[in-house]
Amino acid sequence: MSIEKTQKFEMFGNLLKKWNGSIALTSRAKRDFWGYHQESIDEAQLLSRLLDKQRPVLDIGSGNGYPGIPLAIDGHAITMVEIKQKKASFLKFVASSLELETEILAENIQQVNRPFLQIVSKAFASVVKTLDLTHSVRHEETTFFLLKGEKFHEELQEAETQYTFSFKVHPIESNNKVVLELWNVKDVR
Repeated sequence: MSIEKTQKFEMFGNLLKKWNGSIALTSRAKRDFWGYHQESIDEAQLLSRLLDKQRPVLDIGSGNGYPGIPLAIDGHAITMVEIKQKKASFLKFVASSLELETEILAENIQQVNRPFLQIVSKAFASVVKTLDLTHSVRHEETTFFLLKGEKFHEELQEAETQYTFSFKVHPIESNNKVVLELWNVKDVR
């Protein structure tokens, strides 16, 4: 990793820690902030390897900037959607401070009406709810990359009652999480 990227990841962590006290960007239960930050960077680096840098990426429920900010640092064209105005302001401040070329939309994902070929999220919603909420931003060629915890099997089973899709599970070696890759998504209701 280049020195510039390393510095930007560190600056992002410092900004997140500073803003976290006033607008609750990460859970206060996370006692090891820097451990959480590094874990989130590791997750974003796996995502970065899975994503096509030639295609724009939509990060939904961007909140604290993971994974969108690290993906932007890594050179992906990112649009981040965050409904909470204070969190969207934080994202805009970070993007400006780090000189990242990103688009940040302070609105509900259902108000965005343009398709993306790649959609990512972390701690956004269940698989089925994510698919329900993204009708206006996906089409038949969209691939989802969802950061999920240990219960991803249950979420997949629930989603399979309402959608058909192909999927692949990418384990994250540093923790018990996965990147759940979904494509060929079709509503069967």
